[in-house]
Amino acid sequence: MFLKRVLVLSLVFCVPPLCAIRAAQPSLPGAWVIPARALEEHAEDSIDVLTARRFDAATMRRQTARMEALLNRLKMASNGNAEASRQASRAEECLKEMKDALAGGAYVKAALAANQITMVMLPIEGFPTAEHREVALLDCLSREITLLNEDNPASRAPLLKERRDQIEATWKLLRPWYAAKKGAGKLMAEVDACVARIISATGAKQQIAEGRRLGDLVDSLERYLPRMKG
Repeated sequence: MFLKRVLVLSLVFCVPPLCAIRAAQPSLPGAWVIPARALEEHAEDSIDVLTARRFDAATMRRQTARMEALLNRLKMASNGNAEASRQASRAEECLKEMKDALAGGAYVKAALAANQITMVMLPIEGFPTAEHREVALLDCLSREITLLNEDNPASRAPLLKERRDQIEATWKLLRPWYAAKKGAGKLMAEVDACVARIISATGAKQQIAEGRRLGDLVDSLERYLPRMKG
């Protein structure tokens, strides 16, 4: 019970506010960008391991060790930069939450903590455009909607509403950019419908299905973005 309370409170604390994510400038320079991107990728891979039908403890141990090593690299590379250091500290807290949840066999909570790491890295990944950043954020939010509903949606109602509102606002920011892209009309209509269903959904089962659907649509949105270097 105590572990559950700590996780619920601190997971919300770990996430940087969206204004901080959006304040990050495109093409942010710095030695921290490479370890930040790698840490985000391994955190996302860890979510797949944690939510698999059959949990693979050995694979998760390797993933955790990689994330710890990348976090140490990030902390060293962030030395002297306030924003990168702040996000590294947040990631460290989230990684601790993930390990605590793993130790207690709470795999969905561990996946939530891993997803927080992906969000925490957004301000320092050095995205070349605002659209790259917003699509990445939409991906994080789609996973969070799914995981929160798989965990304990009744106790997370305010946070779920906040995340649904953030999904709607993020897509609203992205939509004009996609409207200018040739051939994106059908995809936009699909995202419109999915976001509308997420906003109107009342049951956990539907929100889980739509969260997963939005994650699939994000993969299609990413295809329109210029390829990132590095």
